[in-house]
Amino acid sequence: MLLIRSIEIENFVCFERLEVKPSRDPNRPLTVIRAENGSGKTTLLRAIRWGMYGEGALPGVARNFSLHLASWEPDAEGKTTSVSIEFETDGSSREHQESGTTRSVFSLRRSVRTVAVNPSQPGAPEFRRLDEQVSLQQRRGDGSWGRHDGGADVVVAELLPWELRDFFVMDADEAADYVGGSENKVLDRHEVIDKTTSAVGALLGLDIFKRTRDSLEKISNDFGREATRATGDRDLADRQAELEGCRSELERLRAQIKSQAKEKADIQDRLNRARGRLEALVGNIEAHVVLNQRLAENRTALESAEKRRKQALNALGASVFDISLLGSLAAREVARVRERLQPLYDDGSIPVRHLEFVRSLVDRGECVCGQTLDAESEFGRRVRHALDRSSEQKARADWLSDVLDAANALRGYGDGKKWDQSCAGRESALAEVNEERARLKLVKQDIDSKLKGVKDQDVQMTRNEIAMLESQHDRIQRELGADEVQVGALEKKHRELVGIVQGGQAGAKEAREHRASQQLARLLVKILDGAYTSIQRDQVAELDRQMNSLFRTMAANVTDDEAVEDSQRKATLAMIARVGLQPLDDDAEKYEIFAKNSRGRAMPPTEINGASRRILALSFVLGLCKESKTRAPLVADSLLNFTSGSVRTNTLRTTARTASQPILLLTGSDLEADGDADLVAELAGATYTLTGQWQHTSVGGDVVHMTDPRKVALLCTCGPREFCLICERHGQANQTGWSFRRVQEGNRS
Repeated sequence: MLLIRSIEIENFVCFERLEVKPSRDPNRPLTVIRAENGSGKTTLLRAIRWGMYGEGALPGVARNFSLHLASWEPDAEGKTTSVSIEFETDGSSREHQESGTTRSVFSLRRSVRTVAVNPSQPGAPEFRRLDEQVSLQQRRGDGSWGRHDGGADVVVAELLPWELRDFFVMDADEAADYVGGSENKVLDRHEVIDKTTSAVGALLGLDIFKRTRDSLEKISNDFGREATRATGDRDLADRQAELEGCRSELERLRAQIKSQAKEKADIQDRLNRARGRLEALVGNIEAHVVLNQRLAENRTALESAEKRRKQALNALGASVFDISLLGSLAAREVARVRERLQPLYDDGSIPVRHLEFVRSLVDRGECVCGQTLDAESEFGRRVRHALDRSSEQKARADWLSDVLDAANALRGYGDGKKWDQSCAGRESALAEVNEERARLKLVKQDIDSKLKGVKDQDVQMTRNEIAMLESQHDRIQRELGADEVQVGALEKKHRELVGIVQGGQAGAKEAREHRASQQLARLLVKILDGAYTSIQRDQVAELDRQMNSLFRTMAANVTDDEAVEDSQRKATLAMIARVGLQPLDDDAEKYEIFAKNSRGRAMPPTEINGASRRILALSFVLGLCKESKTRAPLVADSLLNFTSGSVRTNTLRTTARTASQPILLLTGSDLEADGDADLVAELAGATYTLTGQWQHTSVGGDVVHMTDPRKVALLCTCGPREFCLICERHGQANQTGWSFRRVQEGNRS
C-alpha cells in the first residue's frame, strides 16, 4: 500500500513552487485539482511521473523535453528543477500484500540542473540537463530523516513498477489504449492486447509466477545435464546433447508459433475490419437500386405536385372573373337596377309575354272575339300593324328583363364574403401544394447525397485489401500448421530421449542425486503451473465480473450521452450490455477487453463513442486495482472528458469510492453541475485550483487579477464553488452558489 502525503515541485515548466497535500481521509479520499485547459494539469501529471521514474517517463525524446521554468532564460549557471514526493506504506507490496502493523514514511526527491548550451544543429535544444540525482529517505522513530539503504528506484519498483507508470499516473487519453485507443488514435489489436496483458500480468502477479516457473524449469534441466555427466556414459552424453538440441528447437518453434499466432490474430483483426467496411459499402451499393427507385418515385411526385400547383395558381388567378367578385364590386349599381326594373317586371311590362299569344291568333286568322284576322280585313291589318310595332318593343323589354335577372343573380354576392371564402380556399390549396413540393425537394437532396456517397472504387479497393489479407492469413495458417506438426514430432522425440536419458541416469549414485533434484524441480514447476492456471481461471474471472459491475454502475440510468457523438453514429453506453476481460482463443496467456451489445455481438472500439471508451477503460483500471488488492494513488487527468450528466456524476462517484487515493485533475466544466459540485463537497478531503497567469484578460484570457506577470501557474485551495484573487475568472461571480474569499496566508504558492 502506498499513499501520497505531499507533492512539492520547484522550477518545473510552469511551476515555480507548488505543494499539494492529497487527502488521506478514508471517508473523504478524493482530491480535486481544478484547472482550465492550458493551465498546467498535464504538466503536473508529468512532474509526478518524472519525480517517481525519471527521464524515461517524459514524453517523446526525453532530452528535448524542457523541465526548467518556462520564464527562465538558459544560462551557464543553470537552474535546478526538483520534485519531492512524501509517501507512506504499510509494508505491503505487489509481491507481498500482507500489511504490517506500523506505517513507514518515505521522502523521494529527484532533482536535475539545466544549463545553456550552443545547439549543435538547427532545431536542437539550447539547454542540457546535468547532475540528475535521486534520493530516498525514511523517517525514523524520533521524527528525523535518514537515508534508506534499499535505493529509491528499487523501492518504487516494488510499490509501483516502471511498467505501470501510466496505470496509476494516467492521462485518460492514454488509458483508452486498453480499449483500442482514443477518438483520434486507433491502435492495432496486437498492441492493445500486449498492453492489457502486461497490466494484468503485473498486477495479478502472473508475471512473477511465469518468471519463477521458467527459472525452475531451467534449474531442472541443469540438474538433468549434471545427472548425465555423473554417469560417465559417452553414449548417454550424446543422447543428452541431442535432448538439449531438441529442447532448444522446441523453444524456438514454440516462440515462432507464438509470433505466428500473434501475426495471425493481427491479420484476422485487420480482415474483420476490412470485411466490416466492405459490408457497409456493399450495403450502400445494394441500396443504390432502392435509392434510384426512390428518386424516380420522388420525381413523379414532384411532377404531380408541379401540375397541381399550376392548377391551383390558375384557379387563384381565375378568381378575378368570379361572379362573387362582380357582385361585390357592382353592389350599388345592382340595387339601382332592381329598384327601377322590378316594378316593370311585377306589372308585366317586362318581359312582354302576350305577343306570342297574339301571333298565334294571327297565324290562325281568328280573334278570340270571333272576328276574322285575315290580311284582307281592316281589323286584321290593324292587328298585324300593332303586332309588328310590339315586336320592336319586346326586344327592349326582354333585354331589360335579362338585366333584371342578372341583377337578381348578383344580389346575393353584394357583401363580398363568398369571394373572400373562395379565394381563401384556393390559397390554402396552393400553400399545401407548395409545402409538399418543398418537402419532396428536400427528400431529393437527401437521396442525391446518399447516391454520391456510394463509390464503386472504394468497394474494389476494399475487396483487394481483403484478398491480400486472406492470402496472408492462409500463408501464416499453413506455416503455423507446419510448425505445430513439427512441434508434435519434436515433443514425441523429446519424450523418448527423456526416457532414455533418465533410464541411463538410474545407475550412478551421484546421477541419482541429481536426478532426484531434477524431479523435485519438475514437481515445483508443476505446482507453479497449477497455481498459474488457478490464478488465470479465478482471478481473471473475478476481474471480468468486477469490470462489468463497475461499468454498469457508471453507466446506470444513462439517457444523456447519445448527443455527444451522435453525428458520428457511434455506439453509446446505453447500447452496451456486457463488458469484461477474456483470454484469447489461441493464446490463453494473453487478454483483451471486450464489449457486447444485447444480442451478444462484440462491439469493436471503433464502434464505441468517446464517453463509452473512457468508462470501459476506467472500469478495467479500477477493477484491476480492486482485484489485485493494490492500494495506491490514482492520479488521473481528463478523466471526465466526453462525459456529461449522469455518466459524469456516476464516474466521479465510482472513482472516488473505488480507488484508494483518487487525485483527479478536472476542468471547471467537469464540475459545473450542482450534483457534481455537491459530490466533491461530500467526498473530497482536499481541493485545489491551478490558474495560469498567462490567461489574464490583458493577453486575451479571462483571469481577472494579474497576480504574477510571468508565465507561471499558481495554486490556491479553492473548491468548485469558490474563487479568490488568484483564480477568479470572468463569469464565475454570476453563478449561483459561488463564494468569494480573500486570499489567506499560505493560500498562494
